[in-house]
Amino acid sequence: MRSFPVRIFKRWLAVMVIGILAASITVTAQSAPLPEAEYWVRLQQTNTVLQQSLASGLSDSAITQINALWAGVESFVLPDGQLFSLDVAWLRVDRALTPDDLRTLQIRIQALLDYHAVQTGTTESAESSLAALERVLQDERFRYEQAPSESQPTNSRPFPSGGFSAAAQLILIVIGIGLVIALMVNFARGLRIQRTVLLNDAAPEDDPITSAAALDRAAESQTAQDYRAAIRYLYLSSLLLLDERGVIDYDPSLTNREHLEQVRPRREIFELLSAIVSLFDRVWYGFAPVDEALYQGFRQRVERLQQVTA
Repeated sequence: MRSFPVRIFKRWLAVMVIGILAASITVTAQSAPLPEAEYWVRLQQTNTVLQQSLASGLSDSAITQINALWAGVESFVLPDGQLFSLDVAWLRVDRALTPDDLRTLQIRIQALLDYHAVQTGTTESAESSLAALERVLQDERFRYEQAPSESQPTNSRPFPSGGFSAAAQLILIVIGIGLVIALMVNFARGLRIQRTVLLNDAAPEDDPITSAAALDRAAESQTAQDYRAAIRYLYLSSLLLLDERGVIDYDPSLTNREHLEQVRPRREIFELLSAIVSLFDRVWYGFAPVDEALYQGFRQRVERLQQVTA
């Protein structure tokens, strides 16, 4: 009779051990580091979804897709086995992000991807690159600490105090120069937005002076499949329409943002015109490829603005 409780206890102990091992395996799997190549693939996928969202609006499915790409990602591993911690919080999106926030995020990601594409397989002076990095790498989100790697030999020689391995230098160079490019792009874009609302592909005296005439020009450009010009005339028609209805005081010498500021007190009109201005800027200054789908989306926003101001 004494042996029965012992057998029960042994079985219970075996079940507990198996459960602990299974939980350990699950945790290990969840925290598995991301291969470096997979990091760039996911970054490209995120960039693609952001570009689509900038053209058609941020949908719930896009939010889910982007956040799923970076769920559980806490570190990445180089081909030589070195492991680094990774903060991807800056890559996650939600409904609170404005179109300008999304555009800034997409520009940063594109800059990283562009630099990676150019620099893959090349080397650069570590001293000059790290000096540039030290000037711009102020954001805590981009400061990565090397995590201990279990696969590292115990007899390996430690790096000199204050030094970096070649792989660590490459990662820091990529991140630092990417940030420099992103800042330069943002700065250039800010300067371009201060230009006047319309760049004169046609002479100023040839531009329509009524919203109806501008719509006719847009239709002609669409028929000729010149979607960039069609978007320009649609945008001009929206400003002329607002002027005709007494909403703004249209002046060709004013900038996009100056026209937009005139409707800031009228929230619904301001939000619609803000989206139209942002999309026009990306098209006219070369940030977005122009096709019929983008044109149709832009036309729908202009028609919505016409309805609201009727």
